[in-house]
Amino acid sequence: MQGMSEEDIEKIAEDPLQAPLEDKERDMLAFVMKAIGTPDAVALENMDHLHEPGRTDCDILEALTHGTNMIGSSILMKAFKMDQAC
Repeated sequence: MQGMSEEDIEKIAEDPLQAPLEDKERDMLAFVMKAIGTPDAVALENMDHLHEPGRTDCDILEALTHGTNMIGSSILMKAFKMDQAC
């Protein structure tokens, strides 16, 4: 899985700020995971933090769209009992 073990992925799921990524990518991952898990907890300050390294609203929307699409695909696969290995 992109050079990561299952254990690495579990650690990232627990704390995305420990992901082996560049700081600005790690911050975006943490934001997307927060927005998916607790959308009501997203505040303007979270967006402002992402803007600091030059991210645009379009960049943020695109990242969150990818994240929510992954969750949607996972739900479809589970609902239709599709092979989880694909």
